[in-house]
Amino acid sequence: FSASGFGLVLRAVGNTLLSKNLYALIGVDARYDFTGPVSNSNSTLMNNSTNSKVNLNSISIGVFLGLTYKI
Repeated sequence: FSASGFGLVLRAVGNTLLSKNLYALIGVDARYDFTGPVSNSNSTLMNNSTNSKVNLNSISIGVFLGLTYKI
């Protein structure tokens, strides 16, 4: 089985000076993946509980922190 579709990523990253050569990094990202129904050449994968097509659509949000040292 396979699926195809598109995805979007929105990202924001910032650096702030902590000392002469040390920076703190903070960032966030939001992702949306729309892959559509999962199928093979013969059939579409079905969820028997809800009697609907299975898809791999997802939404996620992430936060990341880090340090940067400038030499």
